[in-house]
Amino acid sequence: MAPGPPAPSFPHTRMRRNRQYDWSRRLIREHRLSVDDLIWPVFVQEGDNTKSPIPSMPGVHRYTIDLLTEAGVVVVGAGRNDTEAFTPRVVRVGSGIDVAFIGATLIVPGGFPATPDRAGVANGKERNRVIANVRVAAERFDVVVVTLHWGIERATCPSSSQRSFADELLDAGATAVIGHHPHVLQPIEFEDGKVNVFSLGNFVWHPRNTITADTGVVELQFEEDTLIDVVF
Repeated sequence: MAPGPPAPSFPHTRMRRNRQYDWSRRLIREHRLSVDDLIWPVFVQEGDNTKSPIPSMPGVHRYTIDLLTEAGVVVVGAGRNDTEAFTPRVVRVGSGIDVAFIGATLIVPGGFPATPDRAGVANGKERNRVIANVRVAAERFDVVVVTLHWGIERATCPSSSQRSFADELLDAGATAVIGHHPHVLQPIEFEDGKVNVFSLGNFVWHPRNTITADTGVVELQFEEDTLIDVVF
């Protein structure tokens, strides 16, 4: 019996239909995903309706808060004055659940805090003011999430001050306290429908090595306005 034709080499077929259109060629070609694809670098400036290029960072701009809001960015913990910076930002999700986000920073370089006459960030060192805002928001909205820039860089455990502040915020009505700044992971504590995420690590920063290379994204899962699980 004569031998049959040699087996075709891989691939047996070429999916020409997949390359018929530009959109499909772009969809199936090789891709590499990095944090650059997930992060939009944004710098905030005072004023209104202004977008300013940053010469040392091509393609990156400073925006006034009104332009960010128009673009659909929820600006938390910053404003044109201290009242605006401390005001919760509310997002309606699911079947009409109102989630209030309150942001503040306890790492406060000179000139950064918002004042009655100056734009800036909510000063987390005004601890009683943050707690009072949480208490009011908890009375008005279904869920309150507090995000804090705090902690000691490269410390893998929260300080006693962080723990006491987080406890006060949860007691005031917050559902979640989510922290960042140490550039390393810190504990996540979930109990009785409330969660402390003390530090999410080093999602996009440098250097990224040893313990600063560990990071993650936290997902809070709700049934209506009840926190039922935390996925990290």
